[in-house]
Amino acid sequence: MAWNDRLRKSILLTSPEGNEFEALWRGNNRSNEKQIGLFKIPGVRGVRVQDLEVQAYSYPLTLYFDGPDNDIESERFSKALEETGPWSIVHPVKGTKSLQLLNWSEQVQPVESGNLTVFNTEWLEPLQENNVITLTELRSIISNQSILVSDVAATQLNNNIRQDAAAEVAAVRSSVNDSIMAVDIYLKPIYEQNSDINSEIINIKRGITDTLAVLPLDIISLASQLQNLIILPSMAITDITQRMNGYTSALNELFAHGPLNYNTEDINTVSIQEASETAMLQAMAFILSTGILSTRNEAINYMDILSSNFRAVIDNLDSSQELFEDRPIDLQYYSQSESFNETYLMIAQTLTYLLRTSFDIAIEKRFILEIGKSTIRITVEQYGSLGEDDSNLQLFIDSNELIGNELLYLPAGREVVIYV
Repeated sequence: MAWNDRLRKSILLTSPEGNEFEALWRGNNRSNEKQIGLFKIPGVRGVRVQDLEVQAYSYPLTLYFDGPDNDIESERFSKALEETGPWSIVHPVKGTKSLQLLNWSEQVQPVESGNLTVFNTEWLEPLQENNVITLTELRSIISNQSILVSDVAATQLNNNIRQDAAAEVAAVRSSVNDSIMAVDIYLKPIYEQNSDINSEIINIKRGITDTLAVLPLDIISLASQLQNLIILPSMAITDITQRMNGYTSALNELFAHGPLNYNTEDINTVSIQEASETAMLQAMAFILSTGILSTRNEAINYMDILSSNFRAVIDNLDSSQELFEDRPIDLQYYSQSESFNETYLMIAQTLTYLLRTSFDIAIEKRFILEIGKSTIRITVEQYGSLGEDDSNLQLFIDSNELIGNELLYLPAGREVVIYV
């Protein structure tokens, strides 16, 4: 069967209220486009590009109603176009589609073409309500949300920072240095493992130094630099545990550098701290939505870690807010006044991702060895083989934390864990 055998001679349209129409169609282009995230890092050449999947297909359809009653049929069709909801359309080439009407125009030319009425219509193919969002789509949603968090957090920081006095500028510089110190102590061992990321981090630090040297401070640029400084290490390696431990420790380090008083310079201190802590939550969301988890228990454990860190950030910033309660309203600090909702949504999306992932990965099973066995024998018995490049053997060794002679042999009575 050739293509022309599969081609329908007309296009069938069923309105949301069930009205049916048959029109002639000569052809139109179908279009789509990629969603691309562009990350411009001040002081670093080039742009980091992130592929965020495709958008919805756009269907422009030029429809023709002909014959002696085309005026009556076209008027009936025009009324139906006002109905609410998606249409069911049997496309001559693409088959049955559920499309949402965007706009239309009717050519009324009784003198030039009285036997023909032409409609120019524009349609979009929406996500079906009963469609389950895939994990890949959910990762893109989290990534898009993180970009939005960055924008809102930068705007909020710009609105909060005061630099009318030298002490206020000094507080910004000091708080930024506290964030850099937390990155150096706990995240440097991570990003040094990737030469490209390490080079970018060095350039960002230079850019921050330049930004802090020019008055008035460019807070939007500073926010972007700080966000990239904190988030980039999460992309350096694939080990989830090492990265999550590093960011959790860095977050706890920041908690120790909050404001001690309630002056305007203290508002600057906590505002920089808030921006840094938010960026660390963004990094954790990236790690957990892109990393490869091995077991269901691991996914559940990271859900708890992410939730705990988010609560810790809220508690830490709320405690700082309490310092300013007795100050005039224009001299108070309001914790996450603009960024909370967007950050909360990002965390919720990441937790949803981890929960969905947990259903697709292995469950932990523990048992006691009745007789002593070699680790190789246990691996083959439980997993069926040693796995490609001994991956199953390595999983067994890692999950049971085997050391020394245990790498070769386990005695009777030893509890072991496998994943099924």
